[in-house]
Amino acid sequence: MLGVSNDEPPLENDRDNPMVESRAQEGPTQRSKSKEGRRCVATSASPAFLGCMTRLVRRWGLALLALLLVVIVWFGIGLYRHRAGIIAGLPGAYAQWGAAELVIHYMKTHEGKWPPDWEALRETYQSGNGQGHIGGTFRDIKTLVVIDFNVDPEELRRESIASDRVAFRVIDIRSGPRVTIGGGPNAMLRRYFRKEAGIIEPSPPQGGWDSLREKGIADS
Repeated sequence: MLGVSNDEPPLENDRDNPMVESRAQEGPTQRSKSKEGRRCVATSASPAFLGCMTRLVRRWGLALLALLLVVIVWFGIGLYRHRAGIIAGLPGAYAQWGAAELVIHYMKTHEGKWPPDWEALRETYQSGNGQGHIGGTFRDIKTLVVIDFNVDPEELRRESIASDRVAFRVIDIRSGPRVTIGGGPNAMLRRYFRKEAGIIEPSPPQGGWDSLREKGIADS
């Protein structure tokens, strides 16, 4: 059987045929034009170049705008969570303050002894004089705050005098955000022990000292 081969060379007549030559040149020309359509022509005076640059500016401008919006939203969410955490932690902050007041008042009225349990502090709370009432009800304080009742107050006194910072944590929030007022309950205890030893220090502002220089000015 006879077959038709696609590998046969073109006939001499085809080489001289202007129609065949036109078709042969059509492919590379069209490919070249399509490539030029996909890239900017490197001539500033070319309308194609200006159009391409306009598209690039729009494309990258939209991308940068989208990125900026993402950053703003991310920052806003972080700020909202931070403020929400502070607001959620305020009851615990006041409860810690009230607990520290109860412990300090107990030591003042019991020859420097540390309270043995919550029931001892309940009597201090109910005795009046506003001790611990800033923290809410006694039930609120007991629910929100944990106190280590197995500590030696003399050890706390020695650490308070020897250290330039709070070296212990015997009163803490039971759970939730750790928000404090006036440096926190343990800082209140440290100031009490140092004051008993004759070292007078001013109470820090609500947000704490901004710098050691500010604290030094307040101490003078």
